[in-house]
Amino acid sequence: MSRLLLIYDPAKNYTENFEHRLRTLGIDVCRAHNSVECLHALLHRAPDFLLLAPENDSLAFERLLKMLGPRGEALGVSRLFLTGTDSDRQLSDRWGWPLELCLGRPLDEARFFDLLGAEMEMGHESRSSVNTPRRERTI
Repeated sequence: MSRLLLIYDPAKNYTENFEHRLRTLGIDVCRAHNSVECLHALLHRAPDFLLLAPENDSLAFERLLKMLGPRGEALGVSRLFLTGTDSDRQLSDRWGWPLELCLGRPLDEARFFDLLGAEMEMGHESRSSVNTPRRERTI
């Protein structure tokens, strides 16, 4: 079963090539366009990975980080990556997130794919592959 990456980054349009490369890694993509869709997808789609941009709605984002726990594990997420207009270091310092999980813009796609590939090789069992039925493809 493929893994699922939820992207909540309304300010950025990721290319079809970006999504194609994810699919070659065995990762499907769904997008949330606002914090309500993001929360709904977290609860109902059980993504394995998250790529989130905090500047979209900082108060809602802060609550979301607290709910997910230090690395996203509270909802069975393997990894939660932060992205945004700040540098990797600024994102890490501002949000108290591990530096290795922060990806400033422009997004270093090669590094992001390396991080996801390493995560896939580790073979983490996701909550979604064990406890929920096959996911729908759209939000």
